Amino acid sequence: MSGTRASCGEGRFLYVRYFRDLADLMADGRPPAPDVQARVMRRYATEPAADFARQPEGGRP
Repeated sequence: MSGTRASCGEGRFLYVRYFRDLADLMADGRPPAPDVQARVMRRYATEPAADFARQPEGGRP
């Protein structure tokens, strides 16, 4: 049981670092180059969305 808790806790901190890394990319006030942002995302097993949900008629969810 304790192994499960440790695993969950480690994952939580992993994504704190993910958002800190993304914030560091934007520290100069400009959006990062797409390839640089994608590299950070891949480091954390995430990837940019290739498709988006359609908006219903009228443009509001």
